[in-house]
Amino acid sequence: MNASSANVTVVLQYRDPFSKAVAKNLIVVVIGISINYINAGLIHTFCKHQYLLSQSATVSQPVGQDPVSEDGDQGSQAD
Repeated sequence: MNASSANVTVVLQYRDPFSKAVAKNLIVVVIGISINYINAGLIHTFCKHQYLLSQSATVSQPVGQDPVSEDGDQGSQAD
């Protein structure tokens, strides 16, 4: 085997400048806080409205459909 045909991987060490690294980390923190704020608002809204707590099956139902009753029927069907 020829020594010149060996696989050689060269790793270059590249580091962001301090100000760029701080900016990237600050962006990540701001996005994380924003997501947590939105989630907290959704949880607060869900817990504040008693209708959502008592009728939790309606949260996952598409608009216009009755929730599934306990015996498995799709609500009351008017004929």
